[in-house]
Amino acid sequence: MKIFRYILVFFSVIQVACTPSYVHNKTLSVDINEAVSPSQADMFDLCAIFQPDSNIVIGNVRKVLCFNSFYYIMDGEQMKVYILDNKGSQVSVIDRKGHAHNEYIDLNDIFIDQAGKELYLLSRGSKKLLVYDIMGKKLLRTLSLPKHFCAMEKTDKGYVGYMGNYTEDSFYPYNFFVLNEKLEIVDAGVEINSETESRYNRDIPVFSKSMDGINMIAEYDYRIYLFDNEKISVAYDVDFGDLAYPKSENIFVDDPITQIQLDANYIKRFQRVQDTPDYFFVYFVYQGQYYVSVYDKKNQKSLCVSLNDGIKELFPVPFGNVVGTSKDMIICTVDATNIHDLYRGGNEHNNFDKMYPNELKALRHRIDKVNYNNVNPYIIVYTLSHQNND
Repeated sequence: MKIFRYILVFFSVIQVACTPSYVHNKTLSVDINEAVSPSQADMFDLCAIFQPDSNIVIGNVRKVLCFNSFYYIMDGEQMKVYILDNKGSQVSVIDRKGHAHNEYIDLNDIFIDQAGKELYLLSRGSKKLLVYDIMGKKLLRTLSLPKHFCAMEKTDKGYVGYMGNYTEDSFYPYNFFVLNEKLEIVDAGVEINSETESRYNRDIPVFSKSMDGINMIAEYDYRIYLFDNEKISVAYDVDFGDLAYPKSENIFVDDPITQIQLDANYIKRFQRVQDTPDYFFVYFVYQGQYYVSVYDKKNQKSLCVSLNDGIKELFPVPFGNVVGTSKDMIICTVDATNIHDLYRGGNEHNNFDKMYPNELKALRHRIDKVNYNNVNPYIIVYTLSHQNND
């Protein structure tokens, strides 16, 4: 009887711990009808633009991290991690595919422990973390995981892991798990929606460093969660108005034509979120176009920005595909052909020199020379302007 009583108490504690607090969250309203170009928003400043060396062949850039002016590129196609300097030269590469204890059978995520100056590689299929020195030259240790996490992030006291809507244990159908330094589960939260079971987009980063901890997003959920190193709570609700899926609609239907029509009418999910000292960013896609809603913390106002065009300093180069963010930086990729056509002044369809004479002069000054045989995407790094709070 005592054992049974202890079990009941344990499950009661877990149930309370796994229920996020909904007390202090704010609602962010998004209106894409008022969306402006990045050139009209004064918050983006160009930091760097470079292309990885031609002796490197990068496939699909799924994630880019920046630490101490080095760039960590996760290639989802080749399952490699390239570490480059800020000129695009390779410092090291990690390619350890295999079934041995110190190898990975898949590469799902990378993250950095900035305090410990270590690089982590996550393999969901083999339930392990490979930990490298910060320059990626030496494997320090291999850690076993208690669950098949799709993504992870380092916290002050351990880790948080994301299940990707996969209910591995029916008694604990939660998307987020909190782990201590020994990788033991100590808490969990955000119950998995049965309609989205096992649906996970590998290109969407669910974790982002926050001013107060770690922000987290789940697939097909209009909430932004916060882990503050103590508990999981709701930081923001996002109101897309008529563009949010109505509760009467299923996110997924059996008919593909109906599915396409639904997806065209609504915003299905966030692409990523980003917390900075002055702004909170929510990235999303609507009808194939990329947007970011920017919440101004000081003035408590929101601005929607269409990411199809570029900023003033690089126009007509597009803003790019966002592959990495931090508290003061946005990292994007742009196809090499796009930059090369602009640099040479045109292609078979356009005379860019005639269309943008002053802009291309500035672009050629910015990019000293190009290698037209280099097919690697260009990396564009933006910094975020800080407001004057005086």
